[in-house]
Amino acid sequence: MKVVTIKITHFTILLLLVLVGFLVVAFKIGVFPSPPVVPEKKEITKKELKELTRGVVKTKEGTTVYYQRQLGCLVCHSDPKLKRLVGTKTISFYVNPAEILSSVHNSIACTDCHLDFTYQAHPYETKQNYRKTAGLSCIRCKDHEKQYKAYLPSRHAELALGNDPKGGATCGDCHGSHGIKSLKKDKAYRKKFFFSAKEVCGKEGCHLTEYYNYNDYYHGRAYKTKALDSPACWDCHGYHTILPKKVSSSTISERNLPKTCARCHPDASPSIAGYAPLIHQPTKGLPIISGLQRFMAGLSRKAPEPISSGLKGAGGLVKRIVQFFFPPSLRPKEK
Repeated sequence: MKVVTIKITHFTILLLLVLVGFLVVAFKIGVFPSPPVVPEKKEITKKELKELTRGVVKTKEGTTVYYQRQLGCLVCHSDPKLKRLVGTKTISFYVNPAEILSSVHNSIACTDCHLDFTYQAHPYETKQNYRKTAGLSCIRCKDHEKQYKAYLPSRHAELALGNDPKGGATCGDCHGSHGIKSLKKDKAYRKKFFFSAKEVCGKEGCHLTEYYNYNDYYHGRAYKTKALDSPACWDCHGYHTILPKKVSSSTISERNLPKTCARCHPDASPSIAGYAPLIHQPTKGLPIISGLQRFMAGLSRKAPEPISSGLKGAGGLVKRIVQFFFPPSLRPKEK
């Protein structure tokens, strides 16, 4: 009887290692189905039970509706892969549970803001603008009555509440949604929000061009380099009662502009308001450059940083003149 000997070469060992590596990678990326993970059984503590049942409501029919936390909306919306094709865009409907739990709204129900939600018709199946409905739901809360009264006469409210095609800004458009934190108590969040003017005011469809031409030496450039003594958009234009320049009660009207400047420059003469036209640097009078900016904005769906402006064309001369008349001592005081 012949004995068969198998000669294991270095090549064979290498081939086996490659095969094992391939199988490991294949399982990790999901080429082969993984066995189901059976959760370990454990007793639920009273604290966990209270957290899980916080969103339980007894209806008139006697049935129980679970609308919050792990028992309701987040069963689906806590999945990062939850997406939907709307037209030609793929929109994510993922909601980070940790973001909600760390927000100031961690004790309210989803339906307290999503007022148009019903279990028979999901918001995206209705003709209502569910983003707008949720964004304006803050005005129903007693904690925000003061802010709502200030918001009502604003240009944003005029457009938003009047269903104007231009849209208008809702509370949610400026303050965000699920991750809202306290501007009074959370210093880190307050600082982050202060430097979020691009996301708050300069988003597409709002004041994108104005954000990019907010580029003067003492205000815009200082703000964009995160100088703590620089002004955000709302420091000049107001917070909730934002009005057009032509309205006499506006913070940037001809009558009120000196007072607005005096908030940061109390020792300056009223003539300091004459510097205001230089704060935003539009490219009017430079048709080639403004045309190029519009073309680039169309391609990227956002306005690029200004390529040039009337002030930059004079080189460093204008900069030195501005520094002479408006020395660092007139910069806004640190917040």
